[in-house]
Amino acid sequence: MTFGNINEFASWLATSGAFGVALSLIAEWLPGWQTLASRVKFFITLALALALGLASHALVNWVPSGVKDGLEPLFAVVMTATGAVVLLGDNQERDR
Repeated sequence: MTFGNINEFASWLATSGAFGVALSLIAEWLPGWQTLASRVKFFITLALALALGLASHALVNWVPSGVKDGLEPLFAVVMTATGAVVLLGDNQERDR
């Protein structure tokens, strides 16, 4: 899937499937995630779910288009960097 702009990404992120993918990626990148107790993981996941959902909803509905246009270059950089990290992996994992 490709995203032409930040509004398309936020709309995609508001769907349940995309939301689950993004949430699991974020959770797995947290240092020490696997060592946490399941109750702690539940509350962290809940907080991340609320934050991602509210942020994408606010971005789509309440942020003026001029602000979104100003965020487009930053969005492009973040998406490119995220894609590189996901596709190329973490070098620390390979060095072990």
